[in-house]
Amino acid sequence: MIAKVSCRFCASRCGMLIHRDGRRIRRISGDPDHPVSRGWSCARGRAATVKYQNGK
Repeated sequence: MIAKVSCRFCASRCGMLIHRDGRRIRRISGDPDHPVSRGWSCARGRAATVKYQNGK
């Protein structure tokens, strides 16, 4: 399952795709359909997988 969300780690609010397998996040990537970020995501947004998998 893939969910489209906006990253909230900074004011840019980049579009992100959350790739999930049930409740587990497998990967986070930039959303190429987002009108502002156009698929780009910073290191903080991409590292969110580790943050959420560790429950912090």
